[in-house]
Amino acid sequence: MNTFRVLPGLKRRAGKLMRRARGLRSNDTATRPNEAVTSPPNGLEEHVIANARLLLPSGNRLPLFLKHNPQYNANLPRIAKHVKAKYSALTLIDVGANVGDTVAFLRAEAHFPILCVEGDEQFFSILQKNLQQFADVQAVQAYVGVTTETAPLEIKHNATTAQLVPSSSTTDLQMRTLTDILAQYPAFAQAKILKIDTDGYDGQVLRGARAYLEAVQPVVFFEYMPDELAAFGDDGLSLFPVLHAAGYRDALIYDNAGDLMLSLRVDDALRWQELHIYFSGRRGLRYMDLAVFVEQDRDLFENVRAAELEFSRRGRTA
Repeated sequence: MNTFRVLPGLKRRAGKLMRRARGLRSNDTATRPNEAVTSPPNGLEEHVIANARLLLPSGNRLPLFLKHNPQYNANLPRIAKHVKAKYSALTLIDVGANVGDTVAFLRAEAHFPILCVEGDEQFFSILQKNLQQFADVQAVQAYVGVTTETAPLEIKHNATTAQLVPSSSTTDLQMRTLTDILAQYPAFAQAKILKIDTDGYDGQVLRGARAYLEAVQPVVFFEYMPDELAAFGDDGLSLFPVLHAAGYRDALIYDNAGDLMLSLRVDDALRWQELHIYFSGRRGLRYMDLAVFVEQDRDLFENVRAAELEFSRRGRTA
C-alpha cells in the first residue's frame, strides 16, 4: 500500500456533499424488485430522489443540495444511456455506492444490472434497505484499494458520508482490488461502465483495477480532487499516463455541480497540470468529475460530447 497521511479532518464539500468510504467484506445482497421503503427506522428519513423513495440518515444534505443544484448526479445517467445504446448488454459497477442514490438516478434513465460496492457498515445497511425497490442490483460490502491486503485505516462518519483516514490506533481494514472482487462476481467482469466516488481514494481504486481497465476498457467516471488525492499520497497527475497506457484517449470534464466544462485528450499533460493547479487548495469545495473513453469508443465519446453540449446550451437558454 502507499503511505498514508492523516487527513486534516472531515471536509465539507459544498459542491458534492456525498462522501463515501469504500471497502470489502464478503456480505452480498440480492435485491427484490419494486418493494417500497416504508416506516423509516430511527435516525433515518425518507426522501424522494430521482423518483425513488430512499432512506437517508437524519441531517443528510443531499436533498438540500439537489434543491439548489438540480443537475448534480445527473450527468452519469445521461452518459449511461449512450453507452447502453452501443453496448446492449451493459452492466455497471458503482464503487462507493453510499446509500444507493446513484442507482436511483441511473434507473430514472435506463435499466441494466448494477453492482454496488460500499465498505462502511452503517451506509451499507442503509444501502441494503434502499436497494429492495430495484431489480437487477447486487451489493457487496468491500473496501477497494490498489492491492489486496490490510491497511492501517479507520472510518470517520457524518450524516452524509463516511471517510477513510489513517488509523490512530491498531485498527486495520481489509482492502481488495476491484479485479479481485470481480472474480467473485463474474456477471460484472465485463462491465462497460465503472463509476468511482471514494473521496480521494479513486486513484488507488483505478491503479488496483488496471488489469480490468486494460481488458474490458469501460467508460470510467470518477472524481478528481487534488487535495484529497494528495492526502492519500497520490499526486493525481500520474493517473493519466496509467489511463493512457490502458487505451484511454478522451475525457469529458464536469464541475462538481454536474455542469460540463470541456473535453480534453488524456495525454494532454500541460492542460491536466493547469486544471490540477486550478482545483488545488480548494479544500474539496471545487473539483472535477471525469468521464474517460478508450480509442475504440471514439464514436461513443463524440456522441456523448455532442449531446452534453446541446444539453448545456438548452439549460443556459431556457
